[in-house]
Amino acid sequence: YLQLFDKYDVFFLLSILQHNKKTDCLSVKKIAYSTFVNYRNVIYNHLLKSISPRIYITNIESSDLIKFMDSIASNPLRCNAYAVISSSFKTAKEFNIIAQNPAPYAVQTIRSKMRQKKRTETKRKTFSLQQLQNILLTCKKEEPNYYLLMLICSTTGIRISEALGLQFENVDFSNRQLHIIWQKGRTIYGDGWESQMATSQLIQTKTYSSVRNVEIPQFVLDEIILAKNKYDYLNQNDVNFHYTPDFVVVNSNGRPLSRDSKISHAFKHVLELCDINPDDYCWHDLRHTYATLLKKNINNLKVISKLLGHSTVDMTEDVYIDDQRDIIDTSSIMTKYVDSLYDKIHMSDKSEELDMSKISDAFLKIR
Repeated sequence: YLQLFDKYDVFFLLSILQHNKKTDCLSVKKIAYSTFVNYRNVIYNHLLKSISPRIYITNIESSDLIKFMDSIASNPLRCNAYAVISSSFKTAKEFNIIAQNPAPYAVQTIRSKMRQKKRTETKRKTFSLQQLQNILLTCKKEEPNYYLLMLICSTTGIRISEALGLQFENVDFSNRQLHIIWQKGRTIYGDGWESQMATSQLIQTKTYSSVRNVEIPQFVLDEIILAKNKYDYLNQNDVNFHYTPDFVVVNSNGRPLSRDSKISHAFKHVLELCDINPDDYCWHDLRHTYATLLKKNINNLKVISKLLGHSTVDMTEDVYIDDQRDIIDTSSIMTKYVDSLYDKIHMSDKSEELDMSKISDAFLKIR
């Protein structure tokens, strides 16, 4: 069974299992469904095609792993390969399946090579400030069901799954913070299929590092308060509105949004209206844009990793930061950024500027 050919049974299991030193037992790691799929993709479609199935795990050397990781062109996919290789061989070493671990040297070698290469390589695209202003303004007018979701993701950098899982109890109105403790999505065990809740159930965050507090701009907090009042009003006065407490982001019928194709279609529709090629971007690029903005104002990657909920600094630097894009030059992190967004979004409709003393009446103006 130590042969690589017995692939899925060995490599994949080793990559998702962890050794509990206190009990000396194996347990399944708490990973997101998307991570589960990504690991499986790395093993099935790349690792097993790069290394001969006749080679035993005990005979795999650092040079074999370097060759494998060097053959991967995509930065995000390569980061998944790092995780698979590191985890698999670490577990194998802890259970004496292998005498020496070839992974650390291989991963370090490739990472060093990629850092040198990225200086002349264009990273994943991010939006300029002007583009983001237009996107938010257009979304508010043309795709209002997704405006609050897009606004939260753009100004806080949280994952879309985390934003969809936000409940009002997770919003600290006094300290202007979001407490990220859940996300929406699938589990690796296939929970929720029978009840058709596979993509809309609350599950644990992607990693332990993803549990965090995130600062939220005041005008975004105002929009959240406005949404809450709107939901309460419609729930009492509209028979077609069936609000599901206590979610921050819901559809026009009051049901929580799920991470499905409707969000992607709405996002691409907005980009088309803004004369931006929708094939060049995806929703996750809002998060990349936020990360790049932070990098221009914070030189400490550990701080940025914590804000984004990343478990490693390398993930932040290798995948998220676009040093090529000059998004905004500001000495005060996020303040001028969100002020500029606010001015642009509310410029065309002064009547929607919120007077918080009259917040109970303001929601009536929102369609």
